[in-house]
Amino acid sequence: MIVYPRWILPVVLSAVLVSGCKPKDEVRNYNVEKEPEPTEVAPSVAAPAGAREYRFLGAIIPAGETYYWFVRFFGPADQVSPNEAEFNKFLASLHIQGDKAKGGLTWTVPEGWKIGPQKQFRMMTLQKGAAEFYVSDPISGSILDNVNRWRKDFTGIAEVTAEELPAVTTEFLVDTTKAYKIDFRGPGGSSATGGARGPFQGKK
Repeated sequence: MIVYPRWILPVVLSAVLVSGCKPKDEVRNYNVEKEPEPTEVAPSVAAPAGAREYRFLGAIIPAGETYYWFVRFFGPADQVSPNEAEFNKFLASLHIQGDKAKGGLTWTVPEGWKIGPQKQFRMMTLQKGAAEFYVSDPISGSILDNVNRWRKDFTGIAEVTAEELPAVTTEFLVDTTKAYKIDFRGPGGSSATGGARGPFQGKK
């Protein structure tokens, strides 16, 4: 048996008391804000300065019982409207000569315009700066179908019925042949962004 000296007991008790009085380590909780996940930045796209108005000037000239020449001038109104006078002069210069089915349509090129490259289904394309209009080959299809296609796909406005057709067309003569002029304005349809086909219904 081990015998401890008398003085050791008070020392041991003091050590126990001191260790017992020591405050326990506190457990503290910290809320750390999570760093936000990096987001993918979309490419910058310039917002349009304002809604753009489109204008469609056109003419339908009979080339037979179910065939027509189509003259089409379409684009933003600020490009079409300044050239309206030249377009009207072009229509006034039209003449039908010889066999209609073989392209017997003649015209005078307005001053300041140049003839563009040959394209499918076109007799001729005229260009002046950013503006362009053309004359189609003789194309089949009704007047109503083509007028409604132009209204819907190009200018984004409502279609019309056969009874309403005279109210949205203006008659004029090419020699002794009754032709039809149209002038539509609107916010733009699918063809304003290049999504539609040519400005006519039917086939040659």
